[in-house]
Amino acid sequence: MLRSGTRKLAIIGAGQAAGIYMVAARWMGVETHCFASEQGSTTQALADYFYPIDIFDVDAIAAQCRQIGVGGVVSTSDITTESTARVANALGLRGMTLEEGLHVTDKYWVRSKVAAAAGVRQPRFAKVMSFADLEAAHLSFPFILKPRQGCAKRGVMVVNDASQMDAAYQYTMDDAHAEGMMLAEEFVPEETIYLVESLSFQGVHHMVQIAEMVTSGPPHCVEMVAQAPAPISEILQAKVTDAINSILNAIGHTDGPCHTELIIHKDEVYLVEVNPRMGGWPISYPMVDIGIGISYHQCAIEAALGSFDKTMLTPRYRGSSGIVCVFDKTRQYQPVYRNCENYRWCWQKCSVTEQLQHVTHTNMADVNSFIYWSVDGCPELMKDTAPKNAMAQRRILVMGLPDRARLAEWIAAGCSVTVIAHGHPLPSESGLIAFDLDPKNPVPVIILAQIESPEQVVCTEAQWEPLAEIVCSRLCIKLEKQK
Repeated sequence: MLRSGTRKLAIIGAGQAAGIYMVAARWMGVETHCFASEQGSTTQALADYFYPIDIFDVDAIAAQCRQIGVGGVVSTSDITTESTARVANALGLRGMTLEEGLHVTDKYWVRSKVAAAAGVRQPRFAKVMSFADLEAAHLSFPFILKPRQGCAKRGVMVVNDASQMDAAYQYTMDDAHAEGMMLAEEFVPEETIYLVESLSFQGVHHMVQIAEMVTSGPPHCVEMVAQAPAPISEILQAKVTDAINSILNAIGHTDGPCHTELIIHKDEVYLVEVNPRMGGWPISYPMVDIGIGISYHQCAIEAALGSFDKTMLTPRYRGSSGIVCVFDKTRQYQPVYRNCENYRWCWQKCSVTEQLQHVTHTNMADVNSFIYWSVDGCPELMKDTAPKNAMAQRRILVMGLPDRARLAEWIAAGCSVTVIAHGHPLPSESGLIAFDLDPKNPVPVIILAQIESPEQVVCTEAQWEPLAEIVCSRLCIKLEKQK
């Protein structure tokens, strides 16, 4: 039954990014209403209410939201951008303008809109409708060919000379899906990309985080290592801030989070791309949250609901956070990765495969990785390997109904407790969140565990033991069984 008087948020999409919003909203007491097709969805079980409506069926979503009385709507991926903008505009809610929602995922449209923006440089670029267009563009070598829509460096290819053009065209077209959906642009020779998270409200753009991403460089510029805050001077920080304001104003972005990628070359700021959503895992979450001690997703929810205040973004502390992806191009980190869960700076270890993978694009959730954090500045990952100190656990995942006395003890100690149970009334004590999930459906449980990143997993019921073992194996932590 819908709760009267409760703030209600519509979430379009049911992937990992949607799951992070659902968990953040649960901690806030905000009721979540998720819209997505059942096929391909992974996190709908984490929402308070799920509606199996196709993300492109805007009229049906808007009608349901109107009936529910939602106060805000958020986008969770590039593919949900247009629908989110249409729903927000149909209901008069805060969000992207309709023009931005219709076009902002098109990199050519963004470059055209930003062409005259102050404080932002752009390489020469051309829309590619055919191979003949690519030849006629007469861009200087090297140049990059990429899909006009897409993420995670899929379809990106650096072309060094004319002999590589045909192969690059075929490679990019595989991800562009159709001719006419490609963009060619002259290559700016930097392997470091700056990832800027911002949150806009009523036309004012608030900087949240500037991270640094080191890529493999040509030919595919695969994302390898990210750290925040980026080690740049105050002068360059000011230039980045000015550039973000110019870019977001140029595309008409007034409300909501944005993930913008920039290159700094010879002290000039170049635009790479703009995404009217948060950065993908783990750039927005958990790197922002653990780096400065705030919940970026909760701030975005407040903005969507119209109740944001800029003081919500005030850092509780200024630490350092980052991720290292471990595959063939970063094999030097393999020795650290093997035992990183024992290091004092390790936030989360994610084990996907025993093999050292070869990758041409990076979805960071699909490769071995470790996330680090420190309140004492960026740790020297290859040297700062002191073992973790014995300390009270701060993040606890309980699979099954917990013992009440022990639960009270955890809450009194200030621990963050997440409970997963099935077939029982869920605990409702202050200081915890609880989900009714099915142990026979492992995907949302595994995603929830990755989002919450527990330091301790406690299993209290036999029905949860097989899945608890999987969770602990993936996160490289020890399982505690409690009868």
